[in-house]
Amino acid sequence: MAERSNPIMELTAGLVCDRGLNPKRPVNQDSYLLLPEYGLFGVFDGVGGQRAGEVASQTAAETIQETVTHSTLPSAQDLIRSALQFANRDIVELAESEPSYKTMATTAALLFVRNGDAVVAHVGDSRVYRIRDGRAIRETIDHTENGDLVRSGAMTARQADDSADNHMINRALGAGPTVEAEIKAIRLNGGERLLLCTDGIYRHLEDDEIAKIVSNNAEPQAAADELKQVVCERGAEDNLTALVIQVGETVRTAASSKRRSRAVDTMPANKRIQVDITRAESRDSAGGGDEVRPRKRIWLYILGALVLISGSFYAGLRASDLAARKKLSAEDAANPIKPARRLLEQGQALAAEAALKRVVENDPKNSEGFYWMGRAQLQQGQFEAAARSFEASINLKADFPDAYAQAAAAYSADGKRDKAELMLRRYSDAVQKRLPSPTQ
Repeated sequence: MAERSNPIMELTAGLVCDRGLNPKRPVNQDSYLLLPEYGLFGVFDGVGGQRAGEVASQTAAETIQETVTHSTLPSAQDLIRSALQFANRDIVELAESEPSYKTMATTAALLFVRNGDAVVAHVGDSRVYRIRDGRAIRETIDHTENGDLVRSGAMTARQADDSADNHMINRALGAGPTVEAEIKAIRLNGGERLLLCTDGIYRHLEDDEIAKIVSNNAEPQAAADELKQVVCERGAEDNLTALVIQVGETVRTAASSKRRSRAVDTMPANKRIQVDITRAESRDSAGGGDEVRPRKRIWLYILGALVLISGSFYAGLRASDLAARKKLSAEDAANPIKPARRLLEQGQALAAEAALKRVVENDPKNSEGFYWMGRAQLQQGQFEAAARSFEASINLKADFPDAYAQAAAAYSADGKRDKAELMLRRYSDAVQKRLPSPTQ
């Protein structure tokens, strides 16, 4: 049977996600999705006060990821529509079960690429821009009263931005039993860039400034970094998230195989990746048998004989565990690593990673925070990011034997054998000295 040719689109992504400079906003309630293996990108801006907004945005990100990576719906638009409805349901259920989450909700802005198609979806005022020929073209219109006037033709987008009134969102995930998202198909063109961002970015920047920054930087990560820099120079009054995606100049074909795509680092580091935009549910052309499952077990071999360390590692997340998030109490807030570890133990690696990023943002010398963030990244298959986190933990406190072992696993899985061997030797030395472990 002849092998099928599948389109492969080359993308490069850059990310910043930060709580900003406003002392009245000590918690970063933004979340994001950066899953190029599945052609899925998203930003979320949680609302609701205290930790509720953070929980809402994380819940949306997790539920959408879980839906997209495990669904067999053939239509990209139908899949995203379902994912948003499921996310809305999960947030509503959490809000109904926990009084402190009563008013929580979140925006969402998504880009999904599959079957050669690209889909843009949004709820609320997080935006998707297309940057082309030095111009920033809005692919979304805010779900606000002003945005409704723009849709009707009664107001231009510029007039809406300049207006001091009516910026309150009138649609959000978690705001009601159902949600009306705007979803549309777009055509991706080689050489252009897309920007997904929360309002913490565009409230401080004009569209032409966004276009200039995103266009003038050679790499998407540099563009994302400059967006953050300029916003911070102007006060950074809100949490801010920007995801810059560059579409490759060429779209080529590759023979279908069992290896459908390559797992990539989802930390904000510049990464060239290949996104398989064939159907996630299509069957392997050689075998034609069982459905290809996106979740893969990752067996790590170091020196040909390293066994799995501290449990199994696998790419992707388990289904969202609502009960676990209900336990994130005020008592846990005093020890933020504790609830993050609990999320990790229950398979919610994405939520754990997001929580631990905030820990180390607020306390850059927290060795334990870096260690557990590395564990969360390793569980998701983010090998390079995990290695960096373990190295940071070791640099802050060298007497963590487990950090050396986990770093060895991460380096081995990332193909860096020399560094893996070095970490194993350090692990052996640490064990012989009977030094304490962060897990004890």
